Amino acid sequence: MRTVRDLPNKPINDACGGQRLPNGNTVFTSHHATTNQVKLFEVTPDKKIVWTYTDSRKSGIHHFQILDTNGKPLAGKPLR
Repeated sequence: MRTVRDLPNKPINDACGGQRLPNGNTVFTSHHATTNQVKLFEVTPDKKIVWTYTDSRKSGIHHFQILDTNGKPLAGKPLR
């Protein structure tokens, strides 16, 4: 993905965080999202949105960390 315009419906409002997953997909946050707008979503390398997260809070998500996928811990250093 080069720009938010590469994705359908431009789901990001001020990308603030991102995390690459072991499957090659990437999860992004949308910091300026407001009530019922997409605040977190996963996208494939070929620009397909896998899932989105919205909620009724007025603020977006600034940062996040996915600790496991499909119930299995991600490889890497443990949190300290």
